[in-house]
Amino acid sequence: MDATLPKPQASTPTTKVDYVVSRDVNGNEPEALVKNFPNRFPETEKKIFELMTWPEGWDGYDAPKPNPVSVRHARSWAEDLYRDLSAGLWIEPHVSADEDGEVSFEWWKGRKKLTVYVTPTAVEYIKVDKTNSSLEMKDGSIETPKDHLILWNWLLS
Repeated sequence: MDATLPKPQASTPTTKVDYVVSRDVNGNEPEALVKNFPNRFPETEKKIFELMTWPEGWDGYDAPKPNPVSVRHARSWAEDLYRDLSAGLWIEPHVSADEDGEVSFEWWKGRKKLTVYVTPTAVEYIKVDKTNSSLEMKDGSIETPKDHLILWNWLLS
């Protein structure tokens, strides 16, 4: 064992488990750790940052380039959402921009759709639930981690 690694602390089996993860000589995480606890946020993050490369008129008309401040806010907001959901419940969103250059995320689960719009100063949502012959829509602002969980629980229910 490498002498520079911290030693595991004693633990109470019923409350927590302490462990040390050692990287191999090339700096890679153990394969089992990556397979069992994948970080699925980098793919979303990549899609968000790709918005910065979109040109004026990206939609084939006259839409402005995505607003860089909105893109940075969207990345921060999405990372917070990912963390608040404990990552295990993550559904990869469709990432895009709207006709005003703001960032939009869309998630679908069965008959439900959640769309989130991120501007430089706000995060707002529209949720749609299609039930048989009716369509139920609601919109609002997302301001707290509790709002994240309420919307995510609605989407997954």
